[in-house]
Amino acid sequence: MTDFDPIAQIVEISNLVPRLSQMADFGTIEEYSTLMADDFVWDYPGGGTVMPNPTLITGRDDVLQGARERRAQGIQGPGTHTRHVVTSISVDPDPERPTSTAYWHFYHHTNATPTLITMGRYHDEFSRAEDGRWVFSRRRIIID
Repeated sequence: MTDFDPIAQIVEISNLVPRLSQMADFGTIEEYSTLMADDFVWDYPGGGTVMPNPTLITGRDDVLQGARERRAQGIQGPGTHTRHVVTSISVDPDPERPTSTAYWHFYHHTNATPTLITMGRYHDEFSRAEDGRWVFSRRRIIID
């Protein structure tokens, strides 16, 4: 067992949070999937104009299926001219289950005049992957 280094954990997770948004906007589904635990939980209480209904998805495969559907509908992903912007990330380090909170904005028409569609907070929980990297274990998306 190695000594716990909260600063290293803060740096790694502070990079991981926006990376998930970048992969949602521009990456492949495979790249997006490497950032999640197998039992990843995506918790969205609903609201906003893009996805008004509450959604709780358990399991990386089911979360990825939702991402594929949003890409097919032109809601997010490469070529859709949408962008997730993540700001104000704070990380609460912990040797086993760190968490973070960040603000996010979701824009359409990023190729012309960007339009803010919705915004809120991410509350994220993390676990270790088999290779030792931190990955998302749970994301709660809050519209406010």
